[in-house]
Amino acid sequence: MSKIEEVMRSEISRLAKRAVKKPLESLEAKVTELRRTISSLSKTVASLEKRLGGHVKDESGHKPRLSAPEEQVSSSRFTPLLIKKLRKRLALTQDDLALILGVSKGAVVSWESGRSKPRQAYKEGLVALRGLGRREINKLLVEKGKVPKKRKRRKRRKAK
Repeated sequence: MSKIEEVMRSEISRLAKRAVKKPLESLEAKVTELRRTISSLSKTVASLEKRLGGHVKDESGHKPRLSAPEEQVSSSRFTPLLIKKLRKRLALTQDDLALILGVSKGAVVSWESGRSKPRQAYKEGLVALRGLGRREINKLLVEKGKVPKKRKRRKRRKAK
């Protein structure tokens, strides 16, 4: 009985390997082709970056920060209400403020709700934002890659 069992097991495993082999061969060929394509594309990108030289933006993780004098930063205080008022005065959404300062939207939400306080580097950015107007803010947003929305002007009602 054990002889038949061994023969059946070996035959089943042989047929299973044979059935799986063909689909895997085509997948392996596709993976190899994709790896070659990726390699050639990365070489092309490297050569293009080399041609551009210093004209490529520095995207090494260093975010351009807004700066303010140290004495202003140390003497300033930020309450959740003040942060929200600053954002509203500049007509910014929480996403926009987060983009400008280089933080997540959740951080801005936490600051405005009072669950957390901004770190020193972000306080510096908030102090610098105090001195900017809406036009400068829109320029910052464009530099960061966001297209500011056109705001509709309200029509004034005529006095009767």
